[in-house]
Amino acid sequence: MLYISLLLTSLGSGGIRPCVVPFLGDQFDMTKNGVASRKWNLFNWYFFSLGLASLSALTIVVYIQDNTGWGWGFGIPTIVMLVSIIAFVLGSPLYKTEKPEGSPLVRLAQVIVAAIKKRNETLPSDPKF
Repeated sequence: MLYISLLLTSLGSGGIRPCVVPFLGDQFDMTKNGVASRKWNLFNWYFFSLGLASLSALTIVVYIQDNTGWGWGFGIPTIVMLVSIIAFVLGSPLYKTEKPEGSPLVRLAQVIVAAIKKRNETLPSDPKF
């Protein structure tokens, strides 16, 4: 059970984390003028809320588990997750989605070929270039 749960956790994290930030960026005006007008940009808020969620999971949930029991300790995060899923599904008609263009395997192959071709290149001494 331990290995299966670790496998499922790694698949879930690996499947969602690389997709969230680009999806989030698609939802807002990320042009130079749109970004320059905000003091905190969208990605700062995302990583701040990610850190806040980790902090609350490591403090509040552990406190609840220690003082009221494991049932409440697992029940509250489960209820919050269900609410977030419902909010995500209900809000999905409002999301901006970008249609994928081309094959991601072709892009991956292009990166690999470029890396192999440039593997012996020397780095510039000036880091600005």
